Amino acid sequence: MTKTLQVLLIIIIFNTACRSTKVVEQAQYTVQEKLSHPFGTVLKMKVEVVDGDTRGSKGYNSSFYFKIKSVEGKSIGGNVIMDFQNSFNINLPRNEEELYEYIYNKKQESSNRTELDSLKKEYVGSTFEIIAYETGRFSGIPNGPKEYDKCWEAWQDQGFHFENYLLILCDLNKKKEK
Repeated sequence: MTKTLQVLLIIIIFNTACRSTKVVEQAQYTVQEKLSHPFGTVLKMKVEVVDGDTRGSKGYNSSFYFKIKSVEGKSIGGNVIMDFQNSFNINLPRNEEELYEYIYNKKQESSNRTELDSLKKEYVGSTFEIIAYETGRFSGIPNGPKEYDKCWEAWQDQGFHFENYLLILCDLNKKKEK
C-alpha cells in the first residue's frame, strides 16, 4: 500500500514540475442572481419604470429599466434595477421609440423632443405587475491579445461582463382580449 502511495506521489510531483510555470491572467466574471431565486424561476413581480437617463451612463440614455418593488408579494430591500425583454405578445416600452408606439399605436414619424419628454414623464414611475423570470447574458467588449485588435473595428461599449435581465411572460395590468 505504501509503495502505491509513493509511486502516486512521484507521479504527481513529476506532473506538476513538467507543467509550464507561465501565469496567464484570466478575468473573473460574476454570474449571480439579483432576485434571490434561481435563474429561470417564474415569479410574480411588481416593478416600477426607471428612466435610463438617470442611471449615470450614456449607454443607458433613451432606455427604460425596471426597479423591482416586490417578488411574490414580498418587498425587495435595496435598489434592484434591471433591464428587461418582452416575450410573446408583451410590448412594454424599452426605449423612447417603443414608448411612442405603445401610446399612439403607430411608429413615430418625426422626433419631437417636447412630446417625447411629456410621454416619458407620464411613463417613468409607472408600476406594473408582471410574470417574469430572471436570466442573463454576457455583453461588452471582450479582452484579447492586442494582435487580434486589427481583426475588427472598435466600438464604444462597456468592458466584457455578465448582465442580468428579466424576460417578461405576462403583463398582469393588460386586459385579456377575447
